[in-house]
Formats: sequence, structure tokens, C-alpha cells
Amino acid sequence: MEKTSFLSEDKTLRTDNLYLAASLIYFGYEIVAVDRQDYRRITFLFERNKKTEKLSRDFLSFTLKVEPQTYGDALKRAKGYLYDKTLV
Repeated sequence: MEKTSFLSEDKTLRTDNLYLAASLIYFGYEIVAVDRQDYRRITFLFERNKKTEKLSRDFLSFTLKVEPQTYGDALKRAKGYLYDKTLV
């Protein structure tokens, strides 16, 4: 079963869902690290707080509203992290 996101004990929100990562970027949250331990799947790490938890729930329940063009820009940024080896 594919995991979309989970909250770790070290106060980070981890997700391998590119579109959720783009949504968090859209709302102004920065990626703190990228986990590349599994070469087939990249996991994005964000600071965990009540707002990121709520945004994640809204995203997963299809109730999150975004402006399409700005979301597209956030998606491009998230995709850039797939190839950027400097952020670890």
C-alpha cells in the first residue's frame, strides 16, 4: 500500500506525494529536506505544525482550494527538488 504522508516523531511531516508537497509549497511552507534513501521514491520533509497537518488533511479529503496558475508554479518548484541533489 502506498503511503501518502505521515507524521514522524521528529516534528517533520514526510510525504512522497508530489502534489501534496506542491500544495504545501503553494501555501508558503519550505521543504526542510529531501530523503533519497530509496532511489525509486523521494520523500519531501516539511516542518510539522497544526497548519501543515490541516493542509494535508484538506488535500487528502479533496477540500483544499488553490489558484491554478500559482499552484502550477508551486508544482514546478516541487519537481525541481526531484533533480536538485544539493537539498538533502
